[in-house]
Parts: sequence; C-alpha cells; structure tokens
Amino acid sequence: MKHAFFKFIPAIFALSLIGCGSDSGSSASEESSSSESSSSVSSSSYSNRLDVLYADTLTADTLRITPRDSLFSSCKLFLGELPQGSRIRIIAKKTGGDADSLFVREEAGEILYPEYFWTDANGDTTYNTQNLYAKLDTADYSSVIFVTTANSGFYYVDIPRISTDRDSSFSIRIAAEIQSGYYRYVGDTTRLELSPGDTIRGVFLLGNSSDSALAGFSASTGKSINIKAFGKSLDEIVLRSKSSTLASGLSVNEQILPEKDEEYSVAIRPQKFPNYQTGYYGYFTIETTSRDLEKGEYFALPDSIQKVGDTLTIVRPKNDAAKYYLRQEQYVWLAKLSKGDTLQIYHSIEGYFSDASYPATYTILDSEGDSISTITETRPQFIAPKDGDYYLHYIRLNSPPQTSSQILTLHTMIQRLNYVTKFYFYDEELDKVITEYSRSLGDTLHFASLSLRTEPSDVSNLARWYMPCEDLAYIQSAYSMESCKSKGSDQLLSANNVVITENDEAIGETFHLIAESKADPRARDTITVYINE
Repeated sequence: MKHAFFKFIPAIFALSLIGCGSDSGSSASEESSSSESSSSVSSSSYSNRLDVLYADTLTADTLRITPRDSLFSSCKLFLGELPQGSRIRIIAKKTGGDADSLFVREEAGEILYPEYFWTDANGDTTYNTQNLYAKLDTADYSSVIFVTTANSGFYYVDIPRISTDRDSSFSIRIAAEIQSGYYRYVGDTTRLELSPGDTIRGVFLLGNSSDSALAGFSASTGKSINIKAFGKSLDEIVLRSKSSTLASGLSVNEQILPEKDEEYSVAIRPQKFPNYQTGYYGYFTIETTSRDLEKGEYFALPDSIQKVGDTLTIVRPKNDAAKYYLRQEQYVWLAKLSKGDTLQIYHSIEGYFSDASYPATYTILDSEGDSISTITETRPQFIAPKDGDYYLHYIRLNSPPQTSSQILTLHTMIQRLNYVTKFYFYDEELDKVITEYSRSLGDTLHFASLSLRTEPSDVSNLARWYMPCEDLAYIQSAYSMESCKSKGSDQLLSANNVVITENDEAIGETFHLIAESKADPRARDTITVYINE
C-alpha cells in the first residue's frame, strides 16, 4: 500500500519545457522547444550559499522535464528561501523512463522527510531514515508533502538520477504548492504561547522533535473561551486548568468560563516513533475563540429580579460562540434576605429541550459566590441561613435546540413567603379600598379591570385567581363543583376572565373572586360580585 502520494487532479497548467542533465549534448526534442526553456538559476548571487546550478524555479505552474541524451541525468529545481514551518507540496507525474527518486533539500545539506513511508517493488514497507525520497509514479498526478521543521534556508527539489534507458518518451511534469511558515510550532521547543482567539498549527518530526508541546494561556472572569484541539499521529491532547484536568483524548472541544483569573494549558503529546501508519510527521491544530460574556452569563454581572412575583424573561439570540447546545448558564440576583427568610424559586427555559434527559442544576449562591444550597423544579424552597444577598446559578449541559432559530429564552420568578404586608382590591377612580362589585347576567368580568394594591414597594401586584367551589354554578365554565371539592375548597381559574351565567335564577345572587399574590401565596383578598339583571 502506498502512502507517499494521493491523487491530484490539476487545474489548467502553464507548461514549461526544460532539459536537465549533463552538458554533453542536446536532443532533438530539446532543440525544438528551446524557446520555452528557462535559463539556469544560479545561487552564486546570494552570500553564504552553496553554488548550486538550478534548471529552473519550481512554482504552482507545472514544469515539464525531459532528459538530455545521456543515459543518466539529474535535475535541481529551486523552491525559494523558506522559514521554519513551511509546508511544501510537490505534485508530479512521470511518463516512461526509470526515475523514481525525488528529494527536497536545503542548500546547506539538510534533506527533508517525506510525509509517508513508501513501499518497494515487492510491496514491503521501507523503514530507512536514510531513504528520504518520494517515489515518482506513472499514475495520475499525485503528491507528497514535506515540512521545513529544522532550519530556515534555501530549498530545492532534487531529482538526482534519471535513467531513461534510451526511452525517448520519458518526461516528468512537476509543480509545487508552498505555504510559507504554515506551522507556527515545529517541535523545537516544549512551550509556546497561546492567546484567546488565536489559532496555532504545529508539526512534530516523530522521533526527532520534542516529546511534547505545552501551549499556555491566561483567562479572566467575564470571558467565554472555546478550545478545539485535534491532530494526527498523536498520543494525547490534555486541557488543564492550574488545578485540574478539564478534558483529554485524541481531540478536545471544550468551553471555558473562568470564575476568576486562571492559568490554562493545552498539552500535545505526539507518538514516539514514525511507522508505516503514521508517517514521519505528527500534526496538531489548536483553535480558540474568545468573547465577552453578557449580563447574566457570569457571577460578577448577574441578571436581577426587580419585583417579587414578576417573571424575569431573558432572550438570548443564536450565538455560535456561546454554544448554548453545549452549555446554558445564567446568574440571577434574587434578593437581599435576613436569616430565616423563605424563597420559592422557579426557573424554566424555552427553545431547548429541558426534559429528564437534559437535567439542570440550580444552585443558590451567597454574596461571595459560594454555594449555599441547591433546589429542584419539584423542591423550589430555600431558607436563608444568614443575612445577605443571594443568587441563583442555573446550568444545563448538552441540551439540543428545538428549532433552527436556536434562540434561548430563560424565565425566573420568585415568591417570598410572609413578605407581602398589604394586598387588597382598590378602586382607582374612587381612590378607596373595595370589597364588592356588581355585574349583569352574561357579562364578562376581566380580571385586569380589577385593580390590586400591594406593599412593600418591591412586590408585584400580579395575582392568581380562584373561586370557591360552590360559586362555580354562577359562571359559564367547564369546571365541575364535585371535582373542585374533591381537591379542596377553591378552583384555580386558568383564564383571565369569567363569564357570568345567563340563568335568570342567579339574579340577586353573589359569587366570590379570590386574588392570590404571585409574590406571596399566603397573601389573599376576596371580592364579592353581585349579579344584576
């Protein structure tokens, strides 16, 4: 099995015809194409360089190489001055002849390793670090990759021995794609710096580079950092904070939300030795994105409930960097409490799944951000153990979106038991407390038309509405008096109004509406409704 090449279908190639080899003579084919030949490129114009005679400069345009009439020829093609970490992709195709060796060298003598081992004529794997050449093939265009891991310098392609065996059909078509400085890390150190929002590509020469690379970075509260690390021919990738391991494996895809200034690192460990499966190189990429967290996404800048009994609704639009499908999080200031005060805390979401398959954690924090207690959807009560401010910390992991909009809506509501000191019906026009009201048969009584007043000032005047079971006969509804009495003395009304019966027998009768404070279910007031003609 050959690993040195993969198939390459070229675009339109600009063809040059060059002759490589000795100066002993010229073939007819060379003479007929002399106008397309490039003059030799000499390195003698550069200081501190070897005197290498080049046939041409190899670029992304395809060159066509034909031999001179000696049986054994060689050809050197200049690639350019390249820094460490450059990625060189040689694309070639051979017709006729016996040439099968292609080296990439630096003028001072370094020979680059091809990406993969090659197989001999019997199909056996060649494992010999001295044979650092790629094999020219007669198949369709194919390619091999080299990386300048050790030195910056002047690099060239060397085809040292072209044996044509008097094959006049012999030719090589060849091109180079060069990404200068493509790899920031080349295995020459054990540490490198990583900034949030940065992307680093690295390469190890297996068995000849550092045994590991450690990319360190700092992050502070108020930031969300996504870390994605992956590669090839690696043993392990480990993401750590200063105090613990956050993730490990052959790839890592994590979100970091620092609760304080913290040091983090990504450790990359390549395989120890090259082999038939890995080839000579181990590669890695570390991709990071960073964004400032918005209000409610971290403890130092929480959402806050303004009035007890109101529902705080926060809408977070789709945000690819936030990755709500991986992690939802919210901090909400609840209240300033005295020791023994009781809260009932209710939290829900829309837009993402929230059933038992995707459980949430609800933690109550004190003013220092320390965990004091936890609540659940079925056990929402919290009793303050000391005086101070308290916060809700909501977190849910791996909850997929329900729609393609990926909008996350969060709802939070609290009740404070025994907190409401006054709660009563009030007539705004007459500016007085009221206890009774009158309507006619068939009228619709909208609850919004009944004003309520509350104290203290940070309490909502919103209410839930009830009727005594025995009064249900005076309204048009599907509620059953018998069913109501089986559950208690009152019926919770799901609509925002009641329609009075049209039965003449109800004229002169009364029924009662009960308003229960959403802020404090122990605060109630009742109004008597008289039924007129």
